[in-house]
Amino acid sequence: MNLVIDGQRQVVYYPATFATDVLMNEPAPVTSTYTCPDGTPFEVRWPEPGMETFGWRWDQMHCPLPFTPLSDEWGRHVGAGFASAMDATGVPGQPVQLCINGYRFSRQSQFPGDPEVRAAWFNYDLIQRIDRVLELWNSTYCPEVEALTTSVLAWEGDPSTPLPQLMHRIDQLHAARRRHGELHTLVMGVATVAGNRFLDWCKANLGAEGEQAGDEMTRGFRNKSLETSEQLWSLSRQVLAAPAVADLLRTVIPSAFLLNLRQVEGGNQFAEAFTAFLEEFGHRSEAFIELSNKTWFEDPRFPLFLLKRYLDAPANQDPTVMHEASVAARQKRVAEVEASLTQEQLAIFRQYLVSAQQRTVLLEDHNFYIDQKALVAARTPGLAIARRLVGQGAIDAIEDIWYLQEAEMHAAAANIALRLQQPVAERKRERERWMRVLPPTAIGSAAPVSNPALDRFYGSFEQEPEEAGVVKGIAGSRGICRGVARLILSLDDIDRLEPGDILVTYATAPTWTPLFAIAGGIVTDAGGPLSHCAVVAREYGIPAVVGCRTATARIADGALITVDGDSGRVRIEG
Repeated sequence: MNLVIDGQRQVVYYPATFATDVLMNEPAPVTSTYTCPDGTPFEVRWPEPGMETFGWRWDQMHCPLPFTPLSDEWGRHVGAGFASAMDATGVPGQPVQLCINGYRFSRQSQFPGDPEVRAAWFNYDLIQRIDRVLELWNSTYCPEVEALTTSVLAWEGDPSTPLPQLMHRIDQLHAARRRHGELHTLVMGVATVAGNRFLDWCKANLGAEGEQAGDEMTRGFRNKSLETSEQLWSLSRQVLAAPAVADLLRTVIPSAFLLNLRQVEGGNQFAEAFTAFLEEFGHRSEAFIELSNKTWFEDPRFPLFLLKRYLDAPANQDPTVMHEASVAARQKRVAEVEASLTQEQLAIFRQYLVSAQQRTVLLEDHNFYIDQKALVAARTPGLAIARRLVGQGAIDAIEDIWYLQEAEMHAAAANIALRLQQPVAERKRERERWMRVLPPTAIGSAAPVSNPALDRFYGSFEQEPEEAGVVKGIAGSRGICRGVARLILSLDDIDRLEPGDILVTYATAPTWTPLFAIAGGIVTDAGGPLSHCAVVAREYGIPAVVGCRTATARIADGALITVDGDSGRVRIEG
């Protein structure tokens, strides 16, 4: 579609095609039952009539495990921010989400209004921001994100504030989380369009390998994930320079290491450096949105594990060295492509390339500041409320707070005699049950709408038939490696990952990035070529196959496998 804006003819570029919302007039909500891959019945009680007529897709990328109730409820404020920013910038539609048995499913729904008017506004917004979104992030969006996060961390104020007063201002937390969602969309919406626009151009102009070439030309840029890994590597060199600290780290569990650290030579200096690291990089947990996971700052076992593994890592696994190799590979690929283009092609190629390269930085930096630090900051208000609920006997343990609903907190604030142990226990049992079950990839009577732009991030819904001994997915990062499969479904299991092992998991959150310097290759159930896992694997130069859906179910821990990041296949050898 071409539209005239400010006297100039502009090409409307949609990032996606969204399904139209048409709810059927059913008399009452219905219940549907689907079948999980292992045969477990998956019952869905539809909140509204007609919802069952659409196709809903499991968001395995952000929800590989069932959410706790409060994490889901507070996460909806972030989702409302996504929708608000999409509406304000003219995006054709928004994701509609359902939480079923703790798992999040979504579909695309079109905004009301004249599509051509929305398209004109969407295109105008792109023209204004697509080439300068990284500049806007650094100058405007990120400072606001940090200010909001600071307000959430300080939300409790006086520790003696009674529960009713805390609950009276809970809407301040809601507003901060909603705005975090808006800022997320303002940044990553346009950055993702830039990335897809460039890949589409490469696919159309560079032949069969065009999209792969596009991926290679957008890697090798400094970001917060790289900075985190570099700081950990630097700490590991500091440990090696203090033999007593190194011996302690190698021989005892993390809690004992921290308890005895200051008693050994060099321990005080390392303790101060490690504390400074956690203050800067420790406000993150192993998952998106889920608030029951403690942060590194609260539970530093994960960074200590990484330090321990880094002690014996060869020099070529230094994140800075790996980054420099990524930069060199990118520069070489860009030069090769530019040499093959006509003068007319070169101008648009360079414009699209620079815009797309912003996404590589923003993917990791927004993850660090929004998806991690900002969103897990809500643990602070949650734990503040929890301490008061434990004090008045409403719940037994601080961490039980995540199994409550906000309405129950308000009720407990109004009635000090209220006891909530029973619903907490029931919800814990229910979540534990679903933690052991892989849900169906889709629900509803219609097939989920395929969307090429979104599929590059989430992975294609279409999948080839299974083949004996082969797990099929999407080529995430080129290269072939052979090694022992290490099934890691939680960071509680990371101590089993040895250098060179193949990391097999649901999906990798930003927190997992330093593991890429240890693993020989990566295999995930979720993700596409622009997913966090694929992008980071390319940065580290290790093979990755993503979007396999059932890799964690079909690949046994300890199996010998070959990961083919060129074809998107994993061969199970034994």
